[in-house]
Amino acid sequence: MFAEKWMTKCNYEIKGLSVNFKQYPFENSKIKSLPHCRSVHISADSADEFRWWIQKLPEDLLDLELSTTEHDTFSYPSDILSCPQVMNTAHFNSWGRVGFTDDQFLKLKTKSVMFSCFNITEDGINQFLKNWVNGKGVEGFKKALLWSEQTRDELKIMRGIEVRPWDEEFRREA
Repeated sequence: MFAEKWMTKCNYEIKGLSVNFKQYPFENSKIKSLPHCRSVHISADSADEFRWWIQKLPEDLLDLELSTTEHDTFSYPSDILSCPQVMNTAHFNSWGRVGFTDDQFLKLKTKSVMFSCFNITEDGINQFLKNWVNGKGVEGFKKALLWSEQTRDELKIMRGIEVRPWDEEFRREA
C-alpha cells in the first residue's frame, strides 16, 4: 500500500518499476495502468501474477525482465509471451523457462533478448539468423542469448548461412 500511495501521488507516471513481492494484495490495488512505465522487472511465482502486472503496462516497453524463484520448473504460458508488452519490448530478459514457439520467436521486436528456451527448434533459430543476415530482422538488433538443456544440431542451425570461425586469422583481419 505504501508503494501504491506514492504511485498515486505521481499520477502513476513512473518510468520504471521493479516488483519482487510474495502474494501481492491485488484485490486491494488501485493500479489501473502504468502508461509511462518503460523499464520493468517482475518477479513472481504464478502466471496470474505475471498477467496482472503485464496488463497494466504500455505496449512499447524499453526493458522487460521476468523472473521467478521457480526458474527450473516454471514455464511462462503462451498467452503471456504473446502479449504486446513482451513481443514489442526493446530488451527482453527472463530467468525462467520461456516457451516461445518458433513463430513467436521470429515475431519478437526486441533488439536484445536473453532467456532459456525449450520450444524453439533449430529451424526457428536458423530462420531468425537468416532474417538477421539478410537485413530482414529487427532494426538495431544487437544480441540473442538463448540457453537450453537440449543438445542442438549446429549444422541445422547454420544451414544456408555462410559462416566463418572466429579464429586467429579472422581476428587479425578484423
